[in-house]
Amino acid sequence: MSEELESKYLKNGKIQGQIIGEFEYFQIGATTFKQLCNAKLIPENYNSAFTSHKPDRLVINRNSSKLDIIAVIEDKKKW
Repeated sequence: MSEELESKYLKNGKIQGQIIGEFEYFQIGATTFKQLCNAKLIPENYNSAFTSHKPDRLVINRNSSKLDIIAVIEDKKKW
């Protein structure tokens, strides 16, 4: 598990994002898709071409019968 997830989102032995309605929000940037998969925040069948990519924010829904990714957000600096 990534140090970022452990330091920011580990609560009572479980990774939990900021609750926004039905969704969980994670403001990350140093955690790879592989680490997100290992933490069970994204499904195992994600596109492996993104294994080393580090999204800046993630919104998921764990309330349904399966894990749903609502948004993967990549911030870009303005020129």
